[in-house]
Amino acid sequence: NASTEEGICYLNLPGSVAALLPEDAEAQNRMIQGLVDSLCSLEDVTQVQLMLDGEYMLMLGSVPISRPLLPSSAAETE
Repeated sequence: NASTEEGICYLNLPGSVAALLPEDAEAQNRMIQGLVDSLCSLEDVTQVQLMLDGEYMLMLGSVPISRPLLPSSAAETE
């Protein structure tokens, strides 16, 4: 379930999604950042707030998700 408010996409994932994450912390970060980057490519989405089972959580695997996540830098566009 997802909704957008004031540029933030609130994405509610099932708690069982944590079991699908790779074991490696860097791979977890890449996977979650890829999800954030994909959602931020949508019109009017500038940040993503992940939730599990409708609850705000501190971490998803080893990735902090207590605050909205920003897309990765697009420094190579120059």
